[in-house]
Amino acid sequence: MDAVEKAWKFDSKDTVRLKATPHVTRPVFAPIGFEKIKVNFAFTLFSDEVLRDLYTYKDDVAALRSLGSTSPMVAFVKRMSRLIAAMTSRCSRGAMRPNSQCLSDVKDFIAYLNTWEAAVGKVGFLAPGTAEGLRVTLASTVSLFEYLTTKLGQKYMLTSRLCQDPLENVFGILRQMSGSNDHPTPTQFLLSANCLAFCSLAKAPVNGNVTPSLVSSLVSKSGERPEDIQSKLDQLMDIACLNEVHDVLLSCDALPDHDATVSMKSDSRVTYYVTGYVACKMLKNEMRRLLPSTTPCS
Repeated sequence: MDAVEKAWKFDSKDTVRLKATPHVTRPVFAPIGFEKIKVNFAFTLFSDEVLRDLYTYKDDVAALRSLGSTSPMVAFVKRMSRLIAAMTSRCSRGAMRPNSQCLSDVKDFIAYLNTWEAAVGKVGFLAPGTAEGLRVTLASTVSLFEYLTTKLGQKYMLTSRLCQDPLENVFGILRQMSGSNDHPTPTQFLLSANCLAFCSLAKAPVNGNVTPSLVSSLVSKSGERPEDIQSKLDQLMDIACLNEVHDVLLSCDALPDHDATVSMKSDSRVTYYVTGYVACKMLKNEMRRLLPSTTPCS
């Protein structure tokens, strides 16, 4: 990243021409602490702005004996830029298709990682966990694309939809349920996963006057749709099978049109509130009626 830093310094010192990298700051190429995990910095680093900066000041950077030519850095930034574009396609125009450039860029980068590691070894390469995670992400993307196109007959795949955040969120919850930040044992993992399985899928809103019990009551208790049950009842009524109609109604706990009103009961606090409100109004009216009206002195 020395070439990028030197080119950025030359661009910052130039007060006459327009900036080649107006959105590039020092944390982009020299992050500190938690700045290293910010994705937007990586997107800015491997962007056209950096390529434009390296091209503009390539002679100034090449004049420095410690750096030399910027061609290797330019090639690396272009390769990373193509990989980012291939892994973040959001529309059908840039989607991953069979024999497309997007698919070739991902496969070429996997081969590039293997060649890079074989050439430099452990020193000068990515961290073992980072390299393994990147290989798994790229290889799984290619495998999923081949499955969608060959088995399911899909024409293309939008790679931006492949998000691992929900899966990481679940594993993070399972890891912290035991109280420590260590990896859980297989027994603890299974127990925590079973506990999460008991959570209700019907969640109440964070802000509002709807209770979780009310939301749960709106979920139909029957596995069959009301339209299917109604159709079955109509068929039985047409052939005058009243006993079967009674059995169907008992098995499905009647039609779930009014599950909320049947399963929910009024809260006693509502009764107390209404009673107090009515009593307060009645007392005010009664006090006005009992107290004699006062007239001003003549």
